Amino acid sequence: MGDLSIQVGQNNLIGNNASYNGENGLIFYDSSGNTINGNIASNNLGIGGGICFYNSSGNYVASNNATNNSYGGVHFYQSNYNSLIENNIAS
Repeated sequence: MGDLSIQVGQNNLIGNNASYNGENGLIFYDSSGNTINGNIASNNLGIGGGICFYNSSGNYVASNNATNNSYGGVHFYQSNYNSLIENNIAS
């Protein structure tokens, strides 16, 4: 698992540092209505990358830094209708 995992929730995740993990940085399972803003999720090794959504829809993802992750910055698996705005994303 990653540094921070949220399952079935409507949360605001603002200003966290989820970096240098053996897995993913931030992981969301079956979650909707989350605001993910101003977080750092960098240098993580898991296949989900820095910020990862599984079966999670209707999330607002803005102004995050998801760089230097082994498998990319942000991943959406079976997740629809998410907003991805002004993030710094790079492998």
